[in-house]
Amino acid sequence: MHKFTYNEKERRLLHNPDELLQSVGVKSGDVFVDIGCNDGFFAHPPANIVGKNGTVYGVSIGEVSIQRLLEKSKKENKT
Repeated sequence: MHKFTYNEKERRLLHNPDELLQSVGVKSGDVFVDIGCNDGFFAHPPANIVGKNGTVYGVSIGEVSIQRLLEKSKKENKT
């Protein structure tokens, strides 16, 4: 069974969200939805791309995950 890690540096070596977002054509002004966003690993990077004219939605059923997402967003000044 695979154990999920919260070490972002390690995760980025396996799954680079910036490269993935570029490959699917996310651009300034877009609306991006991350369903099952957990702590925002794939929700925060598109916020940098879509900018102030775009919107990013993170959806998760886990209250703890959403709390981590909000804390991380405040730290990165994205709320």
